[in-house]
Amino acid sequence: MSSAPSISECKEVGGLVHLLDRLRLSRCPPVARLIRGTLLRSAGSSPAALAAALRRYQRLLLHARDALYAGQRFDRAELRRFSAELGDQLVWWELYPDSGAEAEIELGDLEMVGGLIAKAESAAAEPDPKVEQLRSFLKDGKPTLVFTTSRDTVRHLRKQLSDFRIAWCTGDLAGVGATRAPRQSVLAWFRQATNLDYAPQHLVVTDVAAEGLDLQRAARVVHYDLPWTPMRLEQREGRSVRRGSHNLQVEVIRFRPPELLEKRLKAEAILARKVRLPGVAGLGPEGRMVWRWRAELASEFAGCRARRGVAWVPDSSEGLLAGFGLYRRDTSAPVAAALLWMGPDRCWTEAPEIIQAQLRRAAAAPQSAIPAWPRAREWLPPLAQPIRERLMTARGWKWIAPTPTPAARQLSIRLQRSIADASRRHQPARLASLERALAFLSDGHTAGEERLIELMADRPESQMFEMIQKVLRTANQWGEVEARLTGLIVFGPAQVA
Repeated sequence: MSSAPSISECKEVGGLVHLLDRLRLSRCPPVARLIRGTLLRSAGSSPAALAAALRRYQRLLLHARDALYAGQRFDRAELRRFSAELGDQLVWWELYPDSGAEAEIELGDLEMVGGLIAKAESAAAEPDPKVEQLRSFLKDGKPTLVFTTSRDTVRHLRKQLSDFRIAWCTGDLAGVGATRAPRQSVLAWFRQATNLDYAPQHLVVTDVAAEGLDLQRAARVVHYDLPWTPMRLEQREGRSVRRGSHNLQVEVIRFRPPELLEKRLKAEAILARKVRLPGVAGLGPEGRMVWRWRAELASEFAGCRARRGVAWVPDSSEGLLAGFGLYRRDTSAPVAAALLWMGPDRCWTEAPEIIQAQLRRAAAAPQSAIPAWPRAREWLPPLAQPIRERLMTARGWKWIAPTPTPAARQLSIRLQRSIADASRRHQPARLASLERALAFLSDGHTAGEERLIELMADRPESQMFEMIQKVLRTANQWGEVEARLTGLIVFGPAQVA
């Protein structure tokens, strides 16, 4: 279940976002995106979280100014501290180029940050429309886990919902309302049912504070703000949706961000895209059709006798189930295999569900003594098209990077010098070999070939020449790929055309 933001929440957050737009942030685009994203996500969580993020940004600006006055470079480690609980987004931080500038953030923002902090703190002291929406859910007394990414939002909620005696936990700190309590005692109230009158009904936690916990008493999970990854969402819900839960059903509520904030951050869109990524890579139940369906198919028909050749299946409509492989010359094992279905319109598909259905029909059909090869001949011309496309892909360079690496360019310069030397010395055999090597370097390369080129770039010429000959022999094999039919199953009426 999702909870749409109220009109007043959209108006309040929109006002804060427009104020944030006045900040110049940084001359380095990745740094600017990091700071802007941190501030916007904080604004979507709570005014208290935004005020805390702005205070961190103010400290960041002061640090950059001090570094500038001292003649030192800006310490990018301060950006990690600024991002605080949004550190999941810094996984690839080391790949961002260091511009080498004296300061990567705009010191002019210091003039307006103080005013923005005051506005955010003022908003945090007023009734919060987003909190009121949460209050409407909590009034029914159903034990609820409320998850947020910000410790400051936890403090904000416990203040705004003081009449509910909210239990809370942020790392090692925990309590009920304004009173501190041992962490284990607070969490124990949400592991087992209790009849104690003073036991709190609702628990507000950060993602880190709840890792590895079984809070099976909870009957509702609220995503007060959204994390960066679907795994975090699953972990949140998994705190209560576990074996031994005291509730047959656990209600899950996701607070949607205001439309303006979603347009800027695309938090929901990114989560939806990340959910699909494992399936695209062939992982999880959704990825079965990427890798595992062939193995399942082989297991299903393991008891059937298989042989190469052509078979005919009597059917009211025409069709062809064709298998072929791509082979290097003088090899018996294919480098690639394909199985496709071609319908009466001579259009072909490799959709697993269609292939499986046709194979099952063929396996269930009775054996026929009618020769199938005459029927198969008419399918060969249209079958040539998908085979030709596969051969072009294998022989061409569509599957490798076409841009030479720095090592390839360096090696090309060395080869050109060697070519000039071989030409002066009138060494035609060496010259022809070097020219083939130079032509190879001008094409794209596989990851393995790129690694070999890196190794060759600094080797003495004799070793370099020997290594490149080995690479050429391997690369040339891809120009000798051929297609071989492995089996044809023809579907059609009994009458021979």
